[in-house]
Amino acid sequence: MGINFGGTLHPWDSGKIIALFVVSGVLRIVFALQQAFNIVTSFENRILPIHLFTQKEPVLLFVSCATIGAVVYTSVYYIPIYFQFTQGDSALKSAGQLLPFIFLLITTMPFSGAMMSHFGYYKPWYIGGSLIALVPAALVSSIIHVHSSAGFIYGLEVLLGVGGGASTQASFAVIQAVVIPSDAASGLTLMLLAQVGGMALGVSIAGAVFENIASNGLYALLPDYSRSQVSQIVSGTSSTLLNSLSQNLRDDSLAIIVSAWHKCFICISVAASVSLVVSLFMSHKRCNVSAAAGGE
Repeated sequence: MGINFGGTLHPWDSGKIIALFVVSGVLRIVFALQQAFNIVTSFENRILPIHLFTQKEPVLLFVSCATIGAVVYTSVYYIPIYFQFTQGDSALKSAGQLLPFIFLLITTMPFSGAMMSHFGYYKPWYIGGSLIALVPAALVSSIIHVHSSAGFIYGLEVLLGVGGGASTQASFAVIQAVVIPSDAASGLTLMLLAQVGGMALGVSIAGAVFENIASNGLYALLPDYSRSQVSQIVSGTSSTLLNSLSQNLRDDSLAIIVSAWHKCFICISVAASVSLVVSLFMSHKRCNVSAAAGGE
């Protein structure tokens, strides 16, 4: 809530936003202590398998799973937005523009799982996937503009799909191969928390960046319009207002929106970079990785 409301509904330094972050931090500490000392729960039934954070490989897998989750799901959310603003596509049509990404994502997942199962090594897939995802994310954040060709963006989507698919589901199988059998269920819980947490945090941060940068830029460009009207343009609920602007103002508005959209992919680049760095420290040894590594 603090991330989503900050800079949009309330200033970042307002008491309400500060209070949300403070309460969030306190609740996280309380939750960690409650789980660590099994207060009103038991070791077997607690939600967070906190004991796995004392082991190197589960921690590395947790971070990688969370960051790759942020890469994949933030891309799914923000790629269609580009087509909605720059080409005026409907929600359904812009979703269709995402098919190159989705197709390669769901194709790479079972392929990487089969290869991990066959060769027994998972580290190369994490390194390679993170690196492949980092390249198109960095390119999108730097060279895509309002009039970029759809074909070029499709090519970048393909690379993003391959990079994300290489390991986005693999952690659910890999974690079972690197912990003792009695911790297999706890390992699955840890990876689920990582993926959902990474997805939620990635989309929230990217959304806050997009909303704040686009809104501030449009407020300065369109001083005669109310803040609520400008906010509607950013949220995509007022295409009529955007289309009613003069051609010059409309072009400038789209340039501001695409510039803010770039910053979302800087967030994705950072997530891919973190996953790449973490992957370098994973163990390079053979293990019995199930073929389910890519088929979740």
